[in-house]
Amino acid sequence: MNIDLIAPKKLNSYHLINRYSFLLNKTLKVTGHSKNFSVDVLITTNKVVRTFNFKYLNHDYPTDVLSFPFEINPTSSTGKKILLGQIVISYQQAFIQAKNYGHTKERELSFLFVHGLLHLLGYHHDTKAEEALMIELQDKILGKRKKI
Repeated sequence: MNIDLIAPKKLNSYHLINRYSFLLNKTLKVTGHSKNFSVDVLITTNKVVRTFNFKYLNHDYPTDVLSFPFEINPTSSTGKKILLGQIVISYQQAFIQAKNYGHTKERELSFLFVHGLLHLLGYHHDTKAEEALMIELQDKILGKRKKI
């Protein structure tokens, strides 16, 4: 298991690489995947996220997290490390959402990482059943979030 993280220096105080490594391991355990996966994470501005969102999804607005899977059905039966894909997080959007949801910035950055990671592992929220499963997995990994 490996995480390559690119983030602004001002986010160093959140100890993101350690937190994301822990969450990657826990997510793989909860979802029954092996530990032979790696993930690229880019934490950046709304402007950069908006550019990615428009270029790859044709949505001309910033969003909180984007996931770009490199594997369709990720398995690690070959024994070699598999790069699942890239997660792109807007720290500006994360900070706004943390305030709106009444929890810490670290909690929101963690939630967005796990949410993006679940997408890379093949989970989606297009239907109510899929959404319920993603919420259940996120709660198992992160603990239940506060209701506002």
